[in-house]
Amino acid sequence: MGRRWVSGFALSVYLVVVLRYVLFKVPGAWQMVLGGTERPPLEFRLQWSNFVPFRTILNYLSGNGGMGVALQNLLGNIVLFVPMGILVPLVFPGLRRLPRIAGTALGTSLALEAFQLFTGLGIFDIDDLVLNVSGAVVGAVAYHVLRRYSTGTGGTRDRSAAER
Repeated sequence: MGRRWVSGFALSVYLVVVLRYVLFKVPGAWQMVLGGTERPPLEFRLQWSNFVPFRTILNYLSGNGGMGVALQNLLGNIVLFVPMGILVPLVFPGLRRLPRIAGTALGTSLALEAFQLFTGLGIFDIDDLVLNVSGAVVGAVAYHVLRRYSTGTGGTRDRSAAER
């Protein structure tokens, strides 16, 4: 069993956990997706959405909502995407560069937020995209640091290894 297969399996499990945590955290979420439960109208969901970057982040940092809720939301959204920054380049070597990892995280996060908005399984918040991409970047930096030191370069830049 190759390392890439194991990484692919880990990425699959990770994505299932993300879907469960982000989309199906509410009891009865499956029924809502399948149309068995009434959901709030789109106008209501749009009204409660945040399309202004940093509004929610600054709101939490200013102390609104309580420290526990702020930590759970801010750190939770960052930590949730750290594994993506590590696993994506292991599985997809063409996505090892930081901008590609950030783009993958942005696309994934945007898809999750849009799904929440249109299904009523959550509230769209542009700040979740900012935090999720930040988490993936942290993971990508960790991936590159670990990769650099595990290749035996002792921290010196090995351009051929970094670009593969």
